Amino acid sequence: MAAYIKQRLIRVRHHGSGIFKVFGTSSCFSVRPRAARKEWQKNYELERKQQQYRDPCAPSSQMKCTYDEVIIDEHFNIRESRHNRWCQKCAYGTYRVHVSRGTLY
Repeated sequence: MAAYIKQRLIRVRHHGSGIFKVFGTSSCFSVRPRAARKEWQKNYELERKQQQYRDPCAPSSQMKCTYDEVIIDEHFNIRESRHNRWCQKCAYGTYRVHVSRGTLY
């Protein structure tokens, strides 16, 4: 058996690095697709985050904050305008901060 293997090695025209020598390195055929897939996933995730950041926040630049009119004194009809705690424009701003920090979900 050993003689047969020696004979085959002598007749080989191309002495490659061998599958067992390159296994797990970047030149190994199984590592390249895995690395490409990981890179694609990272690019996809980045694109998704950028889209999340752009889309809902774009209209917020044309929006105005919402205010509620609050009655301070009914007898004298004193009213005050207060910023709505559920203001949509400000909600977009908070959303944008969370997306940029990566703390959204």
